Order: sequence, then C-alpha cells, then structure tokens
Amino acid sequence: MIFADGGTGKSVFALAVSISIATGQSLIGDGLIREPKPVFYLDWETGWEVHAERLAALCRAEGIEVPPIYYQPMTASLAESVGAIRKRIAQHGIGFVVIDSLGAARAGEPESAETTIRLFNAGRSLGVPWMGVDHVTKAYGDKTRPFGSTYTHNFARLTWGMEKVQEEGENDSYVVLTNHKSNNGKLSNRRAYRME
Repeated sequence: MIFADGGTGKSVFALAVSISIATGQSLIGDGLIREPKPVFYLDWETGWEVHAERLAALCRAEGIEVPPIYYQPMTASLAESVGAIRKRIAQHGIGFVVIDSLGAARAGEPESAETTIRLFNAGRSLGVPWMGVDHVTKAYGDKTRPFGSTYTHNFARLTWGMEKVQEEGENDSYVVLTNHKSNNGKLSNRRAYRME
C-alpha cells in the first residue's frame, strides 16, 4: 500500500510501478521485476483521459512502448465488483492489480472495521498481488498510517508513506517514500524520486 495527502503523486507512482511490472523494466529503480505480467488498474478517482496521458508520458520518458495495462474506471465498491474483476483477471492473464483509491473502493465509512475487512477480503479473493493507493489519516496529524480503520494498516502486508516537496511555479517535484510496515522482512530504506 502507498498512502499520502492528496496531490502528492500517489497515482503517478502507482502507474510507474504498473509499467515496471508490465514491462519487466523498473521505472522505480529497484530492479526486482522477475517476469513481466499484465496489470489491471482499477480507478475510482480519475478518468481514462488522465490515465492515458500519464501512461503515455511515463512510457515516452523511458523510451518504451505502452505495455499491457488494462484500465477500468470504477463506481461500485470492490466487494460488489469483485466477480467481474476476477473474470477480467482470468481473461487477460493479469498478474497485478492496482486499487486507486481504497477510500472510494470501500463504498462506506473508512473508519468502519466491517467495511475495511470486506474491502481486504475482496482484494484477497482476486488471486493475484495487488497494491492499494490511499490517503493519510487526519487523526493527531499522524502520517505514518493510512486513513480509516486501524484494519487498513493491520491488514496491509507492506505500507509506504509518501511526502512531496514542490516549490510554487516549479514543474519538478520531489517525493520521498518511507516504509512504515513490512510483515515479511525488515523495513526498507527511504527512497526519493524527482517527478517532472
């Protein structure tokens, strides 16, 4: 899971991860992609035009062809849509899913344990690895946990918080990712990226 304030670049970063998985060529610099797999990007926040523009820009910057990333604008909750999503996963041999964003994919109160558990159970039933994009909690100004029920943090196996620095009027921004949770190993070092 990746989480941050709105406008930080979470969706662009999730798309860079998607391109890395779909091509086997890491845009984020870790080189851990073993075998390219098609990606399914489920989007509750923007539209096809924004997604296509970002995808084309990232691929053009890296000098690569647009890879197999299947895009679906969403309105119903993940739990309500999971049957149709699983069919598309099987149909296209999808190996990774992005859920952008978890708040909207819940279709209920983010603070609700029941709604959050239903969301994570639906994600688990996809049968492939998935990444959730989420926002930060406003409680006590804590930016080390995603927004909503404590189950959001507890059920995620790996969480990364993102912070952005951008000067007024500048095209470039800098983002720092901090690994706040890792269930299957040690916490990773912080990572920084420049986005243009």
